[in-house]
Amino acid sequence: DELPLMVAGMLRQDVTGDRNGIGKFQVANAKANYETDGRHIELGITYVGGLPFARLGEKWLKDANLIHEEEGEKAQTTTIDGFTAFESYNEKNESGGVAVFVDDRFIVHAKGEGVSEKNIRRALEKVDLKGLSNW
Repeated sequence: DELPLMVAGMLRQDVTGDRNGIGKFQVANAKANYETDGRHIELGITYVGGLPFARLGEKWLKDANLIHEEEGEKAQTTTIDGFTAFESYNEKNESGGVAVFVDDRFIVHAKGEGVSEKNIRRALEKVDLKGLSNW
């Protein structure tokens, strides 16, 4: 239920999920695809709570202050709803993505092609990050 029926004016086309791991080290994924008129957004949630090294990525991003801009391309670390995030976007290709680390347990991501940076961010905002952190 965390992956909505519609984002950025596009209906959900499909939802997939899987779980893999060994013992206490488990990873679970859920993702949905949204598409219309050549525009595409993928919205996903990955549970990484059983992987101790998964915390390293969030810690690294939180400590790093990355900003890269070059001829219509940008990539940067940021904060969304108080959570560490990384986002990138290419204006020429109208493609990019954003990933948010939620409490060392979840990574929520949205990536899109043929859509605005604003619509990719709006898709991600459809997921209740604070609610997910309480799960």
